[in-house]
Amino acid sequence: MGTQADEAFSVAWHSNATTVYGERVFHVRSKVYLSQKLWYLRVNAIEAQDVIPGDRYRLLEVFVKAQMGSQVLKTKICPTRITTPFWNEDLVFVAAEPFEENLTITVEDRVHPSKDEVLGKILLPLTLFKKRLDHMPIHSRWFNLEKFGFGMMEADRRNELKFSSRIRLRICLDGGYHVLMSPLCTQVTKDQHLDNYGRSLLGYLK
Repeated sequence: MGTQADEAFSVAWHSNATTVYGERVFHVRSKVYLSQKLWYLRVNAIEAQDVIPGDRYRLLEVFVKAQMGSQVLKTKICPTRITTPFWNEDLVFVAAEPFEENLTITVEDRVHPSKDEVLGKILLPLTLFKKRLDHMPIHSRWFNLEKFGFGMMEADRRNELKFSSRIRLRICLDGGYHVLMSPLCTQVTKDQHLDNYGRSLLGYLK
């Protein structure tokens, strides 16, 4: 079985169809194709240490951005503008076996409403993370962040760094329930403007 997102769907959706064209009869036989097993990639961005801004004289507005393929999610900006930011937010992606994509984690600083500065980056293969089918606890891990801007020509300068920023993450692949084709992007928010309905609303679902 498969879904409309599969490449083979365009030739498989009209299986066992017969078409008459002039004096000829065309018969399309069924085509069997397999759908990849999907998992939720759950990324819990907890905290970071030794996050140094490009401009040491300004206060940080740090957040975490995670990207897997075309899926990009961000945490909120840490309310405490310090070099040891804390978020403890979940970012959930949809991953497909055999997990050929990588997870890119960047720690960024909001230096301007229209400009973000990357302070550190790390690339993680999905095969690094544990799979779970129940509520098995997953332990968090510290990952060293590569200082943004170092390239192949600057390999010698990496050894000059006495320390590096690091981030604490809790990541796993959840497969104990039905996985939707799209990531979990719904959220519940509060809006005072909806009080016109005559009831005290707790929130609404976008």
